[in-house]
Amino acid sequence: MKRRELFIYIAAVVILNLTLLWGRVNEAMIFLPDEVMAGQVWRLVTHPFVHVSWYHLLLDGVAFIVLYLQLTEPGRLKRTAYVAVCGLTSLLAAASALPATGAFGYCGLSGIAHGLMAVSALEMIFTASHDRSVRRTGTWSLVLLTAKCLYEAFTGTMFFGFIHMGMLGTPVALAHGGGVLGGAALFLVFRFASRMRPRSPCTVFNLS
Repeated sequence: MKRRELFIYIAAVVILNLTLLWGRVNEAMIFLPDEVMAGQVWRLVTHPFVHVSWYHLLLDGVAFIVLYLQLTEPGRLKRTAYVAVCGLTSLLAAASALPATGAFGYCGLSGIAHGLMAVSALEMIFTASHDRSVRRTGTWSLVLLTAKCLYEAFTGTMFFGFIHMGMLGTPVALAHGGGVLGGAALFLVFRFASRMRPRSPCTVFNLS
């Protein structure tokens, strides 16, 4: 089932990044605050799939695919909700930080990927497995992810940003934390809702 969803996401990425073949960013589809306020609302949906370079596309695309495949959530609607909410919260965080960064717009899947990383870590922490190493891995993953996002939020710079050699445009580091908050919050909402759902009464059979 995940393959069908991934096909849609990959198709969107391919189509919206065709302009990179001519060395141009698809500016008509990235998030630009003024244009969105002027009525170009499609940018709210398309911006995560647009990237500023092939390096940016490869980095974000591979991370997104791997993390999406790692999700253990069986429900397609819930998986879609994770992507949508992580995209929304990372966008809100990025929009609030744009004036301070000097960036004129925002695009890319990294905010969503960070959110899915948080969801994957929480799935390991709350797993029904009796293998404690799974919970420990999830806990350490979440701790390191949180530390990374806090560093980026307070410094305004990407963690290990120097290795990207300017091929990510003008990164908006706060977007990663926004994605993590969105993914973690939605996971906890889903978990709370599942616990509050009334259980079906056990059927009693009279065998006498």
